[in-house]
Amino acid sequence: MARRSLKNVRQEEAIRTFVRLGGVERPGKGSHRVVNLNSMNLSIPYGILKEGLLRYLIKISGVSVEDFLKAL
Repeated sequence: MARRSLKNVRQEEAIRTFVRLGGVERPGKGSHRVVNLNSMNLSIPYGILKEGLLRYLIKISGVSVEDFLKAL
């Protein structure tokens, strides 16, 4: 069952979802991890992501929020 909200999404869940949508995980710096998706490098910090940051990452990746939620 897909989640209906972008609240309380952890770093690992976001990375797994972006990879499912065609991204490739790259080495990051410190606690950040990087996913390359649609020629954009998404720097994802450790912990629970704030909803605004997650929406921004989804927007610059070229994926719709609906598609992200379905893959989550």
